[in-house]
Amino acid sequence: MVKKIFLVVLLLNSACQNCPSCPSVTIHTGKQISKESNKTGKHNLIIVNNNNFKWISLDDAVTGKPLGKGLINPVFSPDGKIITYLKIEKNGTSLWQWDVKTGKHSVFVKSSDLVKNLVESDQEKADRERKRISFTGITSYQWSPDSEQILFPLSGDLYLYNVKTKTTRKLTSDSQPELNPSFSPDGQMIAWVKKGNLEIYSLKTKKVTRITKDASDTIFYGRAEFVAMEEMDRQKGYFWSPDSKNILYFKVDETKVSSRQRLDLDARGFRVTSQRYPAALTANATVTAYVTAVNRPGGKKVNAGKYEYIARAGWITSGEFYLSLQDREQKNLTVKRCQLTGNCSTLLDEMDDKWVELHDNLKFIEKGKRFFWSTDNPRFKATGYSINSFRGLFLLERTGAGLKVIKAFNSQPQQVFQKLLYVNEAIKTAYISVFVNHGTEIKMVAWNYETTSLKEIVREHGWHSFSFSKDGSVFVDQFSSLKSPAATVLRDANGTILSSRENDGADNAYMRQLPIPDFVNIAGKSGSYLNAYLYKPANYITGLKYPAIVYVYGGPHGHMVRNTRNPYNLWNQFMAQHGFIVIMVDGRGGMYRNRAFEKAPYLALGRFEVEDNDAIFNYLKNRGDVDETRIGIWGWSYGGYSVLASLSSSKNKFASGVAVAPPTDWRLYDTHYTERYHGLKPEDYKQTVIDVNRIKQIKSQLLIIHGMSDDNVLLINSLKVIRELQNNNSRFQMMLYPGSAHSLWGKPTRTHLISTITDFFMRTLSGGQRHQR
Repeated sequence: MVKKIFLVVLLLNSACQNCPSCPSVTIHTGKQISKESNKTGKHNLIIVNNNNFKWISLDDAVTGKPLGKGLINPVFSPDGKIITYLKIEKNGTSLWQWDVKTGKHSVFVKSSDLVKNLVESDQEKADRERKRISFTGITSYQWSPDSEQILFPLSGDLYLYNVKTKTTRKLTSDSQPELNPSFSPDGQMIAWVKKGNLEIYSLKTKKVTRITKDASDTIFYGRAEFVAMEEMDRQKGYFWSPDSKNILYFKVDETKVSSRQRLDLDARGFRVTSQRYPAALTANATVTAYVTAVNRPGGKKVNAGKYEYIARAGWITSGEFYLSLQDREQKNLTVKRCQLTGNCSTLLDEMDDKWVELHDNLKFIEKGKRFFWSTDNPRFKATGYSINSFRGLFLLERTGAGLKVIKAFNSQPQQVFQKLLYVNEAIKTAYISVFVNHGTEIKMVAWNYETTSLKEIVREHGWHSFSFSKDGSVFVDQFSSLKSPAATVLRDANGTILSSRENDGADNAYMRQLPIPDFVNIAGKSGSYLNAYLYKPANYITGLKYPAIVYVYGGPHGHMVRNTRNPYNLWNQFMAQHGFIVIMVDGRGGMYRNRAFEKAPYLALGRFEVEDNDAIFNYLKNRGDVDETRIGIWGWSYGGYSVLASLSSSKNKFASGVAVAPPTDWRLYDTHYTERYHGLKPEDYKQTVIDVNRIKQIKSQLLIIHGMSDDNVLLINSLKVIRELQNNNSRFQMMLYPGSAHSLWGKPTRTHLISTITDFFMRTLSGGQRHQR
């Protein structure tokens, strides 16, 4: 026999454990392969690994240890000489530097050297959850404009690190945390929010000026409200003017927002938390903009007209700022150009019959005369505007006759606009990231917006994330692919590699031995196709029918099928090693394709993702190598809803499913997300609820998982389903995680979570349990 690596694959006859015809489960190691056929033509397969094969451990699949640790939040110093980044170490996070000239790396400061017992306020914990930050310690930082100091919060206080002297001093020391701290552009002041009020600290005089003074339990200043942080990706509530003389800030009044008593349960007991949560079809917080001189408390109210949300804000020049405003349904987005007097005029209006997608591609050039904007909206009005159903980037100018398109970057099916990264006005060039290869990869191009010529800057296959220096001469490129290790690369503006660093502790030899999943397209509804990665068992044998696991997100903005390395790919490989075909699929709603694909969720939640899941099931059934009676499905958050929507469908054929933190009644979820897709008519919500009538149709084996301190998708979502399942005398499984929020952070929690899902599918789809190695 040719010496090759063989893998233990477990294929079992039936998901039914009580059926007398079901074969027993045998898993062992050895040097022989044993195969038996039963009357149905299906097989029990006992395959063992030889000594050369390394199994993926559950720990590796959960933590991603073989992937190593990359650079977190790399930021250029303003002078471009240093790249700082965070590094998670055994005793907490550390702040490191990467010298651009020498390429050397060294530590600046370790959080464990400053604080032995970390303390976080509820607000700080909530902020980390909104930002999806899993680690504690130093989680954010900011350079001073002169590149001499670094400001960072830690354990409720602020610290300043001096780059020249390599010393750290504690700037504040009291029981109240300073939230959202930031340097003024001239480096002379630091603003923060304390006890709900906006304050400015002078580094020269060491005095604090209170810009606002009347914060209360329902009113706060300078911070983003819940839906802004969770749904709009706006994490700030104040903005310095470029000359440091003025500050734009928001007042948030939550008086009308309904207050809910949330029971947070953990192993130590329980706590009743009062949370003002704007559920769908209920009142939002009232957000009002003010502008003031930094030495003058109070300020002037900005006359921005009627709006529901302030989605974006910033300064155009030192004398002008802008506000991006949305109506309640998010079908109208208006950009206002405002003066220090508080008066505003309309710069741009965009109306969409579905919704206007938020983005961060508004960039002013030529001292505010012209600006960039991205859209895929056929109703967008500007002279010279045309669209080809893909999102594009447009250089616009407002004249007396209205908006005018100066130049346009038009996407094509093979190259779809993603993000405006940097604009170099001196050479009239915009650096743009684009989706390529069916949206599975990201690359960078340089677009000359005068000549419209295009130049490829980064061409390596994989998934890239870019960050430019202030002057645009260099940028950081963090990337990996399924075939290449994760690395952080320093490049010049032409894409030439100057320095690189692979992830610390990465086992690249180990990763290279893992098989590459097959990229497949699944025919979907109305001529659409769905991207998928399919993982086959190692030493896949033609003619056998394998159990299969489907992993979906299934909702708006879903985008998991990427040519990159991540822990979920490792878990997929782990399950494939245990005899499953695993398929990870992106349903409709992603931003990497055309408008019809992106807008599919509109007024269709609870329906469109079921259609996509049915298409996935049919694809697997028709492959010839999948046992259609042993196909399971799982998903997290919206993916959990997608699972329940499919299992409760009258046409469901999935044998089992796992729903993690599922929103089951969209009337319980927040306004901004839910109403974007459902609108404001209560009757439109009925079809989306996983209610008693749908639950009666669930015949598949079901596992529901939820964190008991989830402040995003509240635990009541799962409790409603559990009650109806019990009332219907339905059998199901439930796993609750005390003290855990929506992201279920922490290695012990994640290990148990993934282990629970693994064992559930082993039992329900292959009749056995995971062999412990």
